[in-house]
Amino acid sequence: MSEAETGTHIIDGCRVATYVWGAGEPVLLAHGWNGHAAHLAAFVTPLVGAGLRVVGFDAPGHGRSAGRRTSLVQISGVLDELVRQHGAPRAIIGHSFGGLCAAHALGRGLPARSLVCIAAPASLAWLMEIYIGALEMPEPVAQAFRRRIQERLGPERWKRLASATELAGPQRPLLVVHDRDDPAVPWSQGRELADAWPGARLLSTRGLGHLRILRAPEVVRQIAEFVVGGS
Repeated sequence: MSEAETGTHIIDGCRVATYVWGAGEPVLLAHGWNGHAAHLAAFVTPLVGAGLRVVGFDAPGHGRSAGRRTSLVQISGVLDELVRQHGAPRAIIGHSFGGLCAAHALGRGLPARSLVCIAAPASLAWLMEIYIGALEMPEPVAQAFRRRIQERLGPERWKRLASATELAGPQRPLLVVHDRDDPAVPWSQGRELADAWPGARLLSTRGLGHLRILRAPEVVRQIAEFVVGGS
């Protein structure tokens, strides 16, 4: 993999680290929660080799970026800024929470020709319930938490994020990649997202889990072919 051109940009008041490889039409990489841009490094060589420019970033509160936390709204803002800097992307490749953020960004108008969601949840509502369960919130606390999230997002944004059907935006090619043995985001979430998005393709794997799927040669090859081919 070639050395990245690194940069730092102030986006929504936060210092965000960015990484650029190659030249040509851009492809954006959006990593998952508790991740960083290097988690998607396996895609750099095949995409740059195909004449594309790969643009990654560390989300606020992750990797080399500043901050202590991040949100779907912040990551969507980072994607908006990268599009302003580099132009409309050929594709966005998003892992886990990054895939959900990318799907949301496309649904509200971000101009990308195609989308790849790897091990991504199908809705923010599902993710919120997993968080509530993990913290074992008493029901009154859980209800207050749900209201707070919905109020912060606003009714229209919450509606788009609350279900996979609403999340599906303008009809662009979508490749959903999900492992049947994923312990973090179950395969059923990938199936739900693919079913809700007309014309989507679901690539199912087994035994790769939530992170090794990002380095599996056959998965990387098929995703690169999808991005380069545009469908």
